[in-house]
Amino acid sequence: MNRWARNLGLVLTPALILSVALLGCSGDKEKGKTTKSKEKTEDEEVAGKLKAIKTGSGVLTGKVTLKEGVDLTSDIETITASLKKQIADNKNKDVCEQASKQKTWLVDKDSRGVKNVFVWIKPENEDEQFFDVKELAEKQKGFKPILVLDQPHCAFDPRALVLFPAYIDPGKASKGEIVRTKQKLYVINPYGIEHNTKWEVRTEAGKSGNLVVPKSTQQDPQAGLDMTDLGRFKGSYKEPVEIHCNIHPWMTAYAWAFPHPYAAVTNDKGEYTIENLPTGVKVRVVAWHEGPRWINGGGDGEVIDLSEKNTKNFEITRTKPGE
Repeated sequence: MNRWARNLGLVLTPALILSVALLGCSGDKEKGKTTKSKEKTEDEEVAGKLKAIKTGSGVLTGKVTLKEGVDLTSDIETITASLKKQIADNKNKDVCEQASKQKTWLVDKDSRGVKNVFVWIKPENEDEQFFDVKELAEKQKGFKPILVLDQPHCAFDPRALVLFPAYIDPGKASKGEIVRTKQKLYVINPYGIEHNTKWEVRTEAGKSGNLVVPKSTQQDPQAGLDMTDLGRFKGSYKEPVEIHCNIHPWMTAYAWAFPHPYAAVTNDKGEYTIENLPTGVKVRVVAWHEGPRWINGGGDGEVIDLSEKNTKNFEITRTKPGE
């Protein structure tokens, strides 16, 4: 496996693994010796290098909508009933009453736009290419340096957020070296009740954890939990970091860490915008929602040609994975 891909929690499929051909290993029967060619094969040359895709001025916009005819009534009723039961049985039920309003499916009534969908790009060939975003990281461009995960009324806010904790070192990409950005994600507790935050990283892209959040830290986020430091996230195209609260088990949020800032979460109308993109290059664009999970082409997404202005819309056709 390519070392930088392993460090970032990326999985290379067998079809993408470059084989290294060994030359000159035939035996010399007369002298009883074997010889090896001193010349590197073409595969060996490629395997030792990764092609950098430079940042640019491209913009990708679009919208994620729920397909006409897809009925969420049953799903929402089931989610709401579960929330109400769990809250009614909890010791903090009075403070947490507003959490009974489900947040899984937030769909604009008029446009059918779906909120909290992750949309991002990745190289067309992950084992041969990487995004050189050093300049964006150093200038803190295209991402928020400070993120805050609040939990008013026992529900995480925002429910979905994009992280840019580290990027591939363009000078040491083939060695798997990464550089950490200065971005911080603080988890705060606005009330005097007890909350804990449990985050689960199922890949090699960080460390899982479970800690109590200091009370009444809304006015001073830095007094809350510094999840980026505790989690040591590296970036992954495989799956988001799932966030929960053991004290209030219905609480859920998703934080997806990428090795670049080319990602977004859709707004109330299902719209998204990704800026500073490279141009004149093919990439893969991917979309994911907590309901159906992968929306287009699984984790591989779809290949598109990036220009200065790009549009990519998505349609959710199911409410659960595998339907």
